[in-house]
Amino acid sequence: MSNVNPVTEKSVSWHGLYILADRALLPTRIETEQGDFDVEPIRQFDYRSRLALIEALAAAFMTGNPEAEVPPLENKKKPTPMEKLVGAKSWTDLERKSIYFSIMVYPSTVRLESWARASDGTWSDEKETALDITIPLSAGVEGVADTILEHLRTRRDLPGMTFDFPQPKTARGA
Repeated sequence: MSNVNPVTEKSVSWHGLYILADRALLPTRIETEQGDFDVEPIRQFDYRSRLALIEALAAAFMTGNPEAEVPPLENKKKPTPMEKLVGAKSWTDLERKSIYFSIMVYPSTVRLESWARASDGTWSDEKETALDITIPLSAGVEGVADTILEHLRTRRDLPGMTFDFPQPKTARGA
């Protein structure tokens, strides 16, 4: 793995992954003439399941960032789809309840970034990353998922987040 930003390549797609204490949200990100927007449909899944994370990331990478019309201006005054799903009172509340990953896909690499916490519990500014790593595309979506999971195991700043993986039932443990 490399920490070098692939500045010579144009990004193929960009995705935002929101990790909550009990699940992850991976919204569809559309590309418009006024920038990118996270919209529905939003995939919800158990981030502790490596397979579920791989499937969600693979689907997002396949979909990419479809071109679409700019969402109506009146939507800016309404809660975002993520705020609604989480039951957040505001975007600030959503930040306090989540860890965010920016996933930028390039032709030969994937850049993962995640931010630390600011003193008020929201995501820190863009200069204070807790993770900023570039993964070769040859590592596949599995390599991206594994890097996310490894990083989440180091985080202690999301109340209620656990990595208690279900144990398989055996004849003795059933």
